[in-house]
Amino acid sequence: MLFTQEQNYAVKAIRALSSMKRVKVQEICKNENIPSTFAYKILKKLEHGGFVQSTQGTYGGYILVKELNSISLLDIYIAIDKDLFVSKYLKVGNRCKNRNGLKNCVLHETLEKLQGTVTRILKRTKLDALV
Repeated sequence: MLFTQEQNYAVKAIRALSSMKRVKVQEICKNENIPSTFAYKILKKLEHGGFVQSTQGTYGGYILVKELNSISLLDIYIAIDKDLFVSKYLKVGNRCKNRNGLKNCVLHETLEKLQGTVTRILKRTKLDALV
């Protein structure tokens, strides 16, 4: 599993909004060193995920609509990219080709355990601890 730059920028965008005040995209980009080409795309995904709200116009911008202590790193990463797997072989529909009856091979089972561990850590890591 590689966490993408887009996912990392999303966490930085949330950090820029942590004051719970409306912030313009240009300010988010400047304060968090996020390229504007990414910022609009990321903020749209965060809005669709219910984390931020946008307002148009002169006094427009984005505002965080959830408390940081209720948002996990997993929530943000999944809002940006739903395929969060340590290996492509764990994606739904991919069967272990080295299966022995009903049991996956040792590598596949190890990757499943690793996936579970990473997911649990991301889920319990709240954004208030990262801001």
